[in-house]
Amino acid sequence: MRTITSRYDGDLCVDDATTARGTINGDCLVVDGGLLHLYGTITGDLDVRGGGQVELFGTVLGNVVAGGVVTVAGVIHGLLTGSATIRRGAMVSGRRF
Repeated sequence: MRTITSRYDGDLCVDDATTARGTINGDCLVVDGGLLHLYGTITGDLDVRGGGQVELFGTVLGNVVAGGVVTVAGVIHGLLTGSATIRRGAMVSGRRF
């Protein structure tokens, strides 16, 4: 499992198990076989392709495209496109659940 605990500059492609506790300055793509546990912040967009999984406890400042399995317990400032499980207390596009 890869862990990102500080600042990561540039776009990130997740193709294995990754935990991000820091800030990803850019977009993030989670592909088939990728698993992202996000406790930090993504300053761009998050794109989850089919076969990818995300557990979002942190913040996404951009949009989220949920083509894979997405669980939202944190905050998405932009739009959520696709199907996702949204837990109580999460916030998507200014709406609290």
